Amino acid sequence: MDSTQQHLNAYMVTWKLEREFGGMTTVCIQRAAAFAERYGSAAVVTFPPSPQLDQIAAELVQRGKLSPKVQVLNPYAFLAEHELDPQASIPEPASEPVHQDFTGTEQVYLPGDNGTLFCEHSTAGPDEQITRMTYYRGDGTVFLTDTSFEDTKPRRIVEAFDRTGTLVARFPSAAAFYRHWLTQIVDHPDSLVVVDSKFTAKLLASWTPVHVPKIFAFHSIHVAKGQDLASGHLSKGHGPIITERSTWDGFVFLTRAQRKAYVDRFGETDSTFVIPNPLNAPAVQPRYRSAVR
Repeated sequence: MDSTQQHLNAYMVTWKLEREFGGMTTVCIQRAAAFAERYGSAAVVTFPPSPQLDQIAAELVQRGKLSPKVQVLNPYAFLAEHELDPQASIPEPASEPVHQDFTGTEQVYLPGDNGTLFCEHSTAGPDEQITRMTYYRGDGTVFLTDTSFEDTKPRRIVEAFDRTGTLVARFPSAAAFYRHWLTQIVDHPDSLVVVDSKFTAKLLASWTPVHVPKIFAFHSIHVAKGQDLASGHLSKGHGPIITERSTWDGFVFLTRAQRKAYVDRFGETDSTFVIPNPLNAPAVQPRYRSAVR
């Protein structure tokens, strides 16, 4: 990736976007704004289904929390409008639920007065132990079903459909579905992915894009509280990421000191970088007062 290129598709990946959020999400969306200002556009990527996501994003823009140049991407919102890339070969499910007599119990609609169905929760079995979430496009067609059940262990079958109702993909977990969709959206040249969420990083550890660099951003030091930087136990959230660091193209740290502590211990310099927290300057600078009279 040439840092002097004229355009870069920058994707800041977190878990979810809410009306109120903490420092990690603040850094994520401010970094996205910085990339959007530099390259004309950028995106924040989220994963869980949310019928209010568009409304939340619009409110954050109105409140000045989210740049209008930053797009918010989500697999459920995307598939409500677009098709999922089909799998080359659709795998057979490892197991299927014994009962298939699903009955709808709860319907969720998009905000507003248009009555657009977002999803339906249904159950099957004598004890309603088998659950299915069905997600709908605006035209009423189904784009995804997510079925959970147990046989010898907890099972999940996530299936995607095109507008004709044809099955185009099947996954054994939501994480596998997320990785497939993310590849479709971001894995192309002149792109960059920065993952801010430790939880999301676990889901993406086995994700192997071809074109786009996969970067994780450390928001805190890599060892547990009170531990020695050079030999102490790794923090609960960062430990698995560092252990599987070969699956990542690079790590980003907020400060030089954080990067140095990591490099001194693990000896990796070419794949570690420092990107400080973005700062929003006040619209009006305070009047300067000289200390000399």
